[in-house]
Amino acid sequence: MATNTENQPNSQLTLYDPSNSPLVVREANLILTKQESEFVEARLTFCVELELYLRIDTQALFNLKPDVRTSLTGDEFQPNFDIQISASLKPDLLPLLLEITNVENLTSTSQQQLSVPLESISQTKTESSESPIHPLLATESWLGLSVQQIQASKTTGYRTLWSYINPIALSATNPNGEEIAQGIANFFQDMVGENLDGIAEDFSTQTIEALSNLFQELYVEPSQEASQESTAESSIFDTMLEFFTQDDWSFVKVEGEPALQLAIEGNNGRWNCYAEANESQQQMVFYSLCPINAPASKRQALAEFLTRINYGTIIGNFELDMEDGQIRYKTSIDVEGATLTFAQIKNLVYTNVRMMDEHLPGIMSVINRNLSSNEAITIQETLPSFDKNGQSADVKDSQEVAAPLPDNFEEKPLDTSQQEAATPSHQSSVQKQQQKPGIKTDVMSLLTPEETASFENAMQSALAGQIRTAKSLLAQIKSQFLAKKGNGEQIFAEANYLFQRSNLTPAVINELNGFDKALLTELQKHIPIFVDPNLPGKTVKIHYDVNEDMVSHIYLKVSARTVVQDIKSRLQTLKIMHHYWRLAERIRLLIEAVKQQGEPRVGSKAKAALVELQKLFSSIDARLQQFATGSLTPKLEIEA
Repeated sequence: MATNTENQPNSQLTLYDPSNSPLVVREANLILTKQESEFVEARLTFCVELELYLRIDTQALFNLKPDVRTSLTGDEFQPNFDIQISASLKPDLLPLLLEITNVENLTSTSQQQLSVPLESISQTKTESSESPIHPLLATESWLGLSVQQIQASKTTGYRTLWSYINPIALSATNPNGEEIAQGIANFFQDMVGENLDGIAEDFSTQTIEALSNLFQELYVEPSQEASQESTAESSIFDTMLEFFTQDDWSFVKVEGEPALQLAIEGNNGRWNCYAEANESQQQMVFYSLCPINAPASKRQALAEFLTRINYGTIIGNFELDMEDGQIRYKTSIDVEGATLTFAQIKNLVYTNVRMMDEHLPGIMSVINRNLSSNEAITIQETLPSFDKNGQSADVKDSQEVAAPLPDNFEEKPLDTSQQEAATPSHQSSVQKQQQKPGIKTDVMSLLTPEETASFENAMQSALAGQIRTAKSLLAQIKSQFLAKKGNGEQIFAEANYLFQRSNLTPAVINELNGFDKALLTELQKHIPIFVDPNLPGKTVKIHYDVNEDMVSHIYLKVSARTVVQDIKSRLQTLKIMHHYWRLAERIRLLIEAVKQQGEPRVGSKAKAALVELQKLFSSIDARLQQFATGSLTPKLEIEA
């Protein structure tokens, strides 16, 4: 039987995010759960105001990643009420907590007040900025379980996958596959919901079992294998593996190589990363691979653009393969005679992904828009940059080495044999847009250089938060097009659509077009609303793009006379479509994780999981397209 021992520390507690920036939380309360004579969980609850929660949400602190959350129940969070967060200490860090706790007193009684000196741990951090934060005060050491806000008449919030799984079941020393299976089953069942028609029926016991096996294979067993490897023979790789595990990255091992493949999503796109250990030379190298290859006709211009960026860059550099057009950013370090530390890896990794995200728009501009290197650099200067946790990592010195990727590292992100231009998306990797009636992709050829520059200035203003200026610039451009004979209004509408879609996030698009109040906050982040003057009356049409036979984006097109209330009439369908899309995206990521390990062996756990996942994914994606085309009507409301 489990008993609880509680500690109520001072009302304020200072925690630290991955960039060592402090978060001051209130009403912190720590609960240690003891099963028989063994402590099995440390749970922390605390309160924050809405402003701090938005920072936690944006950076996915406390491991509150979107893909492990259930949907929000109730209304959106309000600024007038505290938000309570509950988090569980990662099981492998529990012994560290017990080391600084009077364990003897705790085990001598079934229930006793516990005093865990979390504040005293923070005092161990020296004045040096390089001194590491104590792990118990790091936000990433805690798994967010639930977020809730008690409002005037009701409670709103959400749970995460971690709240469905008993922490004892996740123990690396004795994982319980049955409990993990049940937790995953309950999580996905809540995600799907009984009101999502026949999808729940497709979520069979066999699927649940396959997902459980896959969860153990990807997240539990690799950590056990890593702990059993010889540190003497692969110290660089072990340190690298431990860093990405503790920093909560999703990754897969590259078969036969001391390397890891990781995926990252920034503000300006999604791409693959590779981390490689060179044990004989005591080196580590980290690569960010651009999501598309440069066509042969653009490689010379791109080489000049990358050279301009590299000049003056202290840590890392861009590389361009003139043979196949592959673009990557490399950071590396040589630690011969020393020990590789987490701080060094962090500098290597976070500087790398920040640089790729910062310069990805410029790279795409050179490839797609025939811009000079100077023009491309000017465009990207106003765009937000990104590291994995939403802030720039501290930059420290590193030593560069020329460590090549292993032979089987090659993974061409996109087939460029046709030399087709592509545009990075705000939600996923480079997408090949589905052609829609009335939108001509060659409209750019009808614009003069001055008109193109005017559109780009408007987009830059919007990205900088100067919405009023952007609207004024677009109004001026539209007036100039209307003054022309022929189809000036149509050309403006098509060009405006393409520029917005290529440069802006959905939330900025909606604000620019006057629809920032039309959707709930969660939908605003993912569903842009475009104005199409060709649509009659107060039309609201749901569109979607298909990439590799799956729905990749959902967006709305509305007529010029459409108002916010007209859009809200479609809110029910949009909620359900977004719910489906999130579920499909999570399953797609699991499918990719399986495939990245190579073709699964027939009869293996991975093969069974892959078959079941693909069946479920196909069913969900088909239902999503039915909603988009109007051939299926949602029966029940879903809170989003």
